[in-house]
Amino acid sequence: MVLNQQTLAQPLLDDQRISRLKNTDEDHAFYIEMVELFELRTSELIEEISKEINGERKDIKPQLHKLKGISFSLGANRLAEVCKELEVIAEQGNIDPSVVGLLTETINATLAAQKAQL
Repeated sequence: MVLNQQTLAQPLLDDQRISRLKNTDEDHAFYIEMVELFELRTSELIEEISKEINGERKDIKPQLHKLKGISFSLGANRLAEVCKELEVIAEQGNIDPSVVGLLTETINATLAAQKAQL
């Protein structure tokens, strides 16, 4: 599965969004909690996506939509854009199992970048 190179070239994080989230409180506790919840929720969504792809239905649009939303809200721009593009591909019925690897790779890079901001 090939995604648009512009999508993959997006910055991992929106620095302005991250700054606003971190400055919600003095010790960045809100941002830290959001990153922890993001890690938990993305793991759950990847598991759901993997089950859908390996099952009969192969409808991953709801999970992609959720992942896109939480990504945008936390400033994880590249992941959000990848999900946005995959939603279109899924709508066309062209999703293959490689999507799990692509999403996992993007999530791991995003989490590493987020944790570096702590």
